[in-house]
Amino acid sequence: MKSLILLFSLIFSLSLSAQSNGPIKMTSKKNSKYNVFIKTKKKIADIESSNILQVHPNKLLTSRKFIAGEILLQLNDTSMSFAPSLASWETKAIQYELPISEIETLGFRRKGSKGTGFAVGTLVGTLTGLIIGNTQDTGCSNTYNPFTGQRSSFCIEIVDPVAINAVSYGIVGGILGILLSSGKKKFNLSGNKKNYEKQRRKLEKLLLSN
Repeated sequence: MKSLILLFSLIFSLSLSAQSNGPIKMTSKKNSKYNVFIKTKKKIADIESSNILQVHPNKLLTSRKFIAGEILLQLNDTSMSFAPSLASWETKAIQYELPISEIETLGFRRKGSKGTGFAVGTLVGTLTGLIIGNTQDTGCSNTYNPFTGQRSSFCIEIVDPVAINAVSYGIVGGILGILLSSGKKKFNLSGNKKNYEKQRRKLEKLLLSN
């Protein structure tokens, strides 16, 4: 029983560690809750009406149509303003604009969601494994010694169904937690201003200032 409690405590502490090792909460008054994933209609290098290549620290964007981990700063009538990171915006006010006509889709994922999903999934999976394993545990019966013809009062349970189920379900629960928490809020703009205006109010709730 002590070993079982120790096992449960270890798994629980690991799940909490994974959660705490996620993105550190900013001390700034402005706290970026979301990472923005931008898909453009054409390659970044071909977007002449944007200053992204002049200010973005990632110089490998030229041949891509995808930008990950940005911060949404402002919504304008014909464009949107982004920053490569919260630190770059706060220290140097680095930002760039992308015309609405060049944006295919936007995806928003809450920061730290994977760590939280793993922690919750591992905890739920472990508890489920403990319950199921406990119903399957028949205990350790006395072993028969064929040389003495007697049963020994001492035995060792080599395979503990409680521990095996707790570990197995904990691992599965952690994986499922990550998968379920990896979803993004997606906005299909297709470079169309009408699509942008229809979804503008929802986008405003995801701004850095909120």
